[in-house]
Amino acid sequence: MITSLALYQKTYDLCLYTHKFVKKFPKSERFLISLELQQSLSNAIRNMVRANTTKDPAPKRSYQENIKSEYE
Repeated sequence: MITSLALYQKTYDLCLYTHKFVKKFPKSERFLISLELQQSLSNAIRNMVRANTTKDPAPKRSYQENIKSEYE
């Protein structure tokens, strides 16, 4: 199950923390910065789910590379 993966759990926790942390940003920058952070983390989680559920190794590698690029 995807929820048992440590990376998934840490990323999910980071999503929750980011949501709370973004509220402290200046209003003038809050929307854009929070949107970028939340989209990046959502994409990482989405790719983790896809990589964990696919059986074919080629797409799995592609999803893993996408996850890696989200964290760089």
